[in-house]
Amino acid sequence: MTPKGKTSNSTTIMIERRKMVTQDGNVHVGGGQHSGIIVNKDITSDGIEDTAAQLQLEFKVFLINAQTDKHTQESRQLRFWFRNSIPDKERMRSAQEFFKELVAPLEFPRDYVGFIKKIMKMMQHKYKTVSKVEIELKQLEESDKPPTRPMEDQKPELTEEKVLEMIESSYPNPITVNDMAKRASSTTEEVEIFISNLTEKGQIKALAPGCYTRVVQNETDLKVVRQMPTIQSNKQPTIAIITAHYSEKLAVDTMIENQETFVRYTTVGKLLIVL
Repeated sequence: MTPKGKTSNSTTIMIERRKMVTQDGNVHVGGGQHSGIIVNKDITSDGIEDTAAQLQLEFKVFLINAQTDKHTQESRQLRFWFRNSIPDKERMRSAQEFFKELVAPLEFPRDYVGFIKKIMKMMQHKYKTVSKVEIELKQLEESDKPPTRPMEDQKPELTEEKVLEMIESSYPNPITVNDMAKRASSTTEEVEIFISNLTEKGQIKALAPGCYTRVVQNETDLKVVRQMPTIQSNKQPTIAIITAHYSEKLAVDTMIENQETFVRYTTVGKLLIVL
């Protein structure tokens, strides 16, 4: 590891695979479990190849100063160089895996020393295709308050259209009021208001207490059964058409003649539809 540059608000560090020819008082040599790791004490650019990085990733973190309780946003850039024999596709895959392991939430280092050490250990023991990594740590802005998460304070408004959309997306399976409330981050009371309106309009119906499904228009030959009946061999389906949205299901229905629909309703609230 070599310190490469430092300004009032940024630090650049290079971690690379190099053969150490001499060892003098300007380096720290790791021992024990850190054997093989060498840290240069002084900032230097001697012997460092100055070529453009082959891949670059950037992410941001928020730091808290334990003494001042200030919150600082910091940009962290990772620049990758790989062995010459590694193809581009493998370079991208390796950089992505490197980044995912580095920022894994449960193992993300909480301080600078731990962050740099983790990168060195990852290069030493796992990512042998990476020849060097340059890390630039740059402080962006300081605040007295912690950062807000995107959409943290914005609760999506529940509407009748959204309730109907949830019911249609579950069709032919029914959906409970509780499940709709969870999906919408709302209360069951709010959902039930729209359920009442949709039921009065004839757009939905209850299959069980608190459990609703879409009313399919112009589908007169629909049979709700607990067990699928035996279908004659000459009526066995030969193809299957799978749709992702309710509107697509209606479009497919318009192209099918002499259709016969069975909906199997079980006590656990699951439906199976067969055309």
